[in-house]
Amino acid sequence: MSKNITYAPFCGADQQYIIMFRGGCGGNFLAHLITNVIIQKDSQPPTVKIDGTNEYIFATGSAKRTLTREPGIKRKSGPPALIIEQHLNMPFTTLERDTVYTVHRYKELLNYYKDNKLKVIVIQDPKMVEFTSMLVTHKHHEREILGEEHLPHNWTNHQKKSHINKYKKIPKNYEFFSHMLTRYDIPNLSLNYQSLVVNQNVQLIEQIIEFCGVTATNNLVDNVTTMISKYHEQNVQFMSKYNIALDGKWLK
Repeated sequence: MSKNITYAPFCGADQQYIIMFRGGCGGNFLAHLITNVIIQKDSQPPTVKIDGTNEYIFATGSAKRTLTREPGIKRKSGPPALIIEQHLNMPFTTLERDTVYTVHRYKELLNYYKDNKLKVIVIQDPKMVEFTSMLVTHKHHEREILGEEHLPHNWTNHQKKSHINKYKKIPKNYEFFSHMLTRYDIPNLSLNYQSLVVNQNVQLIEQIIEFCGVTATNNLVDNVTTMISKYHEQNVQFMSKYNIALDGKWLK
């Protein structure tokens, strides 16, 4: 079966870091923090914040590095970014835009990371999946990527249950991915969304800074902590417009 599958090419050879995350877990925001606050890399594409949805993207001239770009698509100009943010399905996306997981492709991906000496950060959200899945859905609706029919308040109870059951299975894929990175001796850091974004765990923030080869000074840790706290507060405020609480439940 795999012999008939043509995948899109891998990306990341020009980068130093890969952030692998499920939509709604703050991977693009973390890329902004690492690039512009922690490492403070010069000559990087500027960050563009979409205030209405509290989202972060990178731009190079008129060409934007979008949140939904496919693997292998190159920017038209400008210096290579320090980080590539991806969802786990992207490296397994075929040229026909299907997602097909195979053992062979998994090994190719891991060897690609290892050969290119990439460092990988994985964001997991096993206890926050209801909130983060709703978060990305509503943000995409605000930016007119998804229509009104995709919003949960228009669903039947069966649709709501199916949505949650689907997303609850996804964190296991990211957990397995982290396990395989370690097995292949690929430098990696696994982050828990609740610990990092919701609780702003200081030890975890220090680990991120040190993983990036930067000294975790008190001032830097405090600055990053404050920015994450503000980011989280804005997400909660954004979701309150739709009457959805932090646990992903509808407010009464």
